[in-house]
Amino acid sequence: MKKIIIASSLALSLVTSTALADVSPKSGFYVGGDFGTNSITSATKFDSLKVGMGSSSLTSNLHAGYRIFDEKSFYGVEVGYSLLNSDILFDDDGLKQKNGYSALVNFGYGISNEAFVFTSLGITSKKYEASSSNLGILYKNTKNLTGGVIGLGLEYFISDNISVTGKYSYEKSFDKISVTRVTSGNTIEYNPSNQAFTIGIRYNF
Repeated sequence: MKKIIIASSLALSLVTSTALADVSPKSGFYVGGDFGTNSITSATKFDSLKVGMGSSSLTSNLHAGYRIFDEKSFYGVEVGYSLLNSDILFDDDGLKQKNGYSALVNFGYGISNEAFVFTSLGITSKKYEASSSNLGILYKNTKNLTGGVIGLGLEYFISDNISVTGKYSYEKSFDKISVTRVTSGNTIEYNPSNQAFTIGIRYNF
């Protein structure tokens, strides 16, 4: 995670030194992508026993949105698609996080003509697969979990059309996913959450 933060800072410093003098962001549509690290944790319940589990992996995202600039600020909406492949493993049990979608509302405030701090609020839907093995039999359950997400980031405009971003986001699932071993009757329940640090680029139409 620290490497992603350092890389983001270096990238933003680099474009700051090479940015054009007269940058004037305009209202309209944009598309973009970003990559970074995603850490998944879960409050996991094995029957009556509760434990915390987690792991980290790389993540990448594609997004598109529309926003309106109003003097020193902007607001808008954004939809995204996440490419994820995070696993939590515990002996013969595990939770796999797959691809997901998001819908966000973004609010930004300009700290200069080119740089904007912004926050994101919204919902996500991600696909999870819970699995457990007992006596050589593998049990699986796949479910889409809806959650809430909040983010904080910095966007820097290299030109009127191109900008780079650095962002931290936290997501918590509203629902849970469980899998039951038919052979033993044991149930394993997961309640996942995610933290991500990403850097990205946007094209503003």
